[in-house]
Amino acid sequence: GGNHNCEHPCASCLKDRSEEAFSLPPSAPVNTCQYKAGHSGPHTCAELQDSHACSHRCWLFGGRSCTGRCSKHVHHMREGDPVHDCLARHLCDQECALPGCGNMCSMPYHSKSDGHQHTCNNDACLEMCTFPDCKQPCSKGHFHTTLTPDEPHFCNAYHKCTARCERDGICDLEGVKRNGEKRRFQPAPGEESFACEYAPQENVERGPCAVKIHPGQLKHAGDHVCNVLRQHTCNIQCPQCGYHCTQPNG
Repeated sequence: GGNHNCEHPCASCLKDRSEEAFSLPPSAPVNTCQYKAGHSGPHTCAELQDSHACSHRCWLFGGRSCTGRCSKHVHHMREGDPVHDCLARHLCDQECALPGCGNMCSMPYHSKSDGHQHTCNNDACLEMCTFPDCKQPCSKGHFHTTLTPDEPHFCNAYHKCTARCERDGICDLEGVKRNGEKRRFQPAPGEESFACEYAPQENVERGPCAVKIHPGQLKHAGDHVCNVLRQHTCNIQCPQCGYHCTQPNG
C-alpha cells in the first residue's frame, strides 16, 4: 500500500549543498522529489521556484506569459548555459494585423525582430457569406479581405437561386389567381351563355428556380428551372373567360 511517490533526493538541493556550489552548508536538509515514482527528468523538489531558481531577468522579458525572472537553476550559467529563461511560452505582444480582429498575435515573441506578420489563432475570415439569406461565415482565410479585397465572401454551403423559371408555358396552373370578376361566357353562337370568373393574364407568376448554386459560385450553370415535375401547361388564354389552356405546353 505505498504512495508511489518518488523517494529520491532533489537534485537541486544536492547541488546547492555541494562543495562546488557553496550555497548551503553540507549539513542542510535535502528535500525529497515532488514527482511520482518513475517520472522522467531530474528529481526536483517543490521549492524549485523559491530557493533553487535563478533570479535574473528573462531574456524574453516583455513577451506575453513571461514571468519575468529566469526559472533555471541558480547555477545554470556556471554550468555553461548562458541564457536566462523563465521557460514560459513567450508570445508576441502585438495585436493581429487584420483590421477589426482585436485578437493578440500568436507568433513567438523572439520572432518579432524578424518582421513577422502579426496573426492570431483564428484562421477564418471575419466576414459573412455574400448571399443575403445565408448566416454562415466566409470559408476563406483570415486575411482574405486584405489579400483579395474584390473577391466575394462564400461559405461552403449550397445556396438557393432567387430567379424565376425560364421554361415556356405556365409553371403551376393551380397557382393562377382569379380576381373575382364575373363575366358571361358563350361557348358558341346560339348556345346558352353562363357566368364564370375571369382570370386576367397579369396574375400569372413564374415559379421560383429550384436549381441550387454550388459553393463558391454566384450563380448556377444552365437555365432557371422550377421544381414542377409535370410538364408546363399552355400559356394561351381563352378569349372568353381569360383562363389559360390546360393542355401541356407545345
